[in-house]
Amino acid sequence: MRQSALPAFAALLLLTLASPARADIPPTGVKGFAYQFTIANLADFPDYVFIVYPTSNSGYGYVYEAGKGYSNLMMRESWKGPGTSLYAMKRSDFANHAPSPSHYPHGDKNVEVTVVRAPPKPPRALMSSILIAPPPLVPLSSTITSIERVFRIRALDATHFDLVIAEETAVHADGKREKRASP
Repeated sequence: MRQSALPAFAALLLLTLASPARADIPPTGVKGFAYQFTIANLADFPDYVFIVYPTSNSGYGYVYEAGKGYSNLMMRESWKGPGTSLYAMKRSDFANHAPSPSHYPHGDKNVEVTVVRAPPKPPRALMSSILIAPPPLVPLSSTITSIERVFRIRALDATHFDLVIAEETAVHADGKREKRASP
């Protein structure tokens, strides 16, 4: 490579490597918000373990347990890959895959969560029919500070995992709670 081309090549390389970092910043005019989700009828499926995957902890899924706050690990669909889904795995298959799963402190209260290796997806698991990832960003002018979603498992068997949004509530800066139509 000629000596005079070296600075131009270095600048081009720097721009190429810096581009993905800029993609993590929300586009101009929109903002994020807090996000929580629950599954209303989880107890109806005691023979299954539910796994939140993919997560920002690359290659690892989190076993869903109510009230443990996984939303800051979830990913929207983007250039990085697919958005976060919920996977259902038979409890016996889970025991074979992760006989001694790891437990780590997580979240504001450092609650213990169960973490398992899952790339490219949890083995022998069914992916939910819809994503559980956070909803789209909102305009900067929006007073929404958080969104709460309640999912319901409509059907789950050996070949199909149908998940629906049963309810969505937007919480505004003034504390007002607004029920929203399910997307």
